[in-house]
Amino acid sequence: MPAAFKFAAPDWYQNGAIPLCDGSRSLGGLITTNGAVMSKQMKTWGIVLLLAAVGLVSVMALLGKGKQLVEDQIRGNLVAGALLTRIQLAGERMRRFEKEMFIHVTVPSRRAAYEKQFDEAYKDMLVDLDTALAPSGRAFNDTERAELLRWKEASITYVAAFNQLQRAAALLDQPESARGAPLRTTQDFNMAIEEGKNAFRVVLSGTEQMRTRRKTDATAIAAEIEHGLVGITMGAAALCGVAGGLIVMALRRRQGLPPIPRGQASGAATAA
Repeated sequence: MPAAFKFAAPDWYQNGAIPLCDGSRSLGGLITTNGAVMSKQMKTWGIVLLLAAVGLVSVMALLGKGKQLVEDQIRGNLVAGALLTRIQLAGERMRRFEKEMFIHVTVPSRRAAYEKQFDEAYKDMLVDLDTALAPSGRAFNDTERAELLRWKEASITYVAAFNQLQRAAALLDQPESARGAPLRTTQDFNMAIEEGKNAFRVVLSGTEQMRTRRKTDATAIAAEIEHGLVGITMGAAALCGVAGGLIVMALRRRQGLPPIPRGQASGAATAA
């Protein structure tokens, strides 16, 4: 090899940059550029996924609340409505048998039959009242439980008065005791039960009023559920809009297109 000849390395070799086929860029520069683009795209998709996850959690929370409201409405109002109806019906049966007993107060067999039916109706009422007052029950709140307890106390007062009149009516079965009996006629017994009957009125009127209130509460719960569903729909629509916008932006950047100008977007929206 001649002494004058000296090997000179190419510029791309000296700079550590391998040219592409068209000589426009080096491989190192292309890797750096693509890495930056990929990093931006990953950040964009990360934001999209984060917003989607937040939206999903929000929607699930709203759906859970709506489900809980529906369950509370169905369970609470069905149980409460059934108990209130049975308590009211039992009370009306007691009043009916009381009247029938006094009408037939001088007929021992008829009187005994109505006394038995009265006792059965009272037992049914106590079962339902105790069920409503049970600590484990969720059909009634504390305020309603206090009212139910007053009904039970009123029922005890009424039944105590009725039982006292039962003993007075038994005096009419024997001629000897009938002559000195203080109560002899239907009118006498009706007047004697007046105080207990007035105390019992709170049960018959209270069950009707509470059932009406529960119906109003059920309407309010239904309105809240509807409001929650509207919120879910609006939230889902907003989430889709944000996610869709971010996806469009990511695709335009990937294709090297400039962002949509605000004026153009506004004009397109106005034209639409």
